[in-house]
Order: sequence, then C-alpha cells, then structure tokens
Amino acid sequence: MNASVDESSQKVVPASLSLLAIYNPTLATSEDTLEGQIVYYYSRDSQSKKKDGAQSEPESSGAKDDENEKQRQIGLAQAMISFAK
Repeated sequence: MNASVDESSQKVVPASLSLLAIYNPTLATSEDTLEGQIVYYYSRDSQSKKKDGAQSEPESSGAKDDENEKQRQIGLAQAMISFAK
C-alpha cells in the first residue's frame, strides 16, 4: 500500500435510493394510458424540488417535466423486461 495515502481521509459513502417505480402493465393496455400503470413512484430529485419550495419555473411546467420523467423511467423498465424475455 502507498504510504502517502491517508486511510483516515477515505470515506465510505452508503448507497441511497434515487428512484423507485412500481407499475402494473395490466392496469392500462396502451401507451396513451401509461400513467394508469403507475402504482407507486418515488424520485429523490422530485422530492428535493418539493422541499426547496422555490422553483424558478411555473408549477405546470415543473409538473409536466416530472410526468415526462415518470413516463421515461417506466418505459425504460418495460423495455428492459421485454428485452430480458
């Protein structure tokens, strides 16, 4: 081991959840009704925006961005499951 490395300065950063999405594809059958498939959705980014309270963009734009992000994440999960099958 290198003597110049100070072991006390190295920190272990614990894992943290940044996104959790639970969806059920049988709740809605088309991509137009993808929102109906979402059972539970948690995003650390959207939670931090809510805590800050001061958003520079209008509420409707921020809500639309959050909804688009949800749809992207659910779509990605569906694609990975489809690929695995």
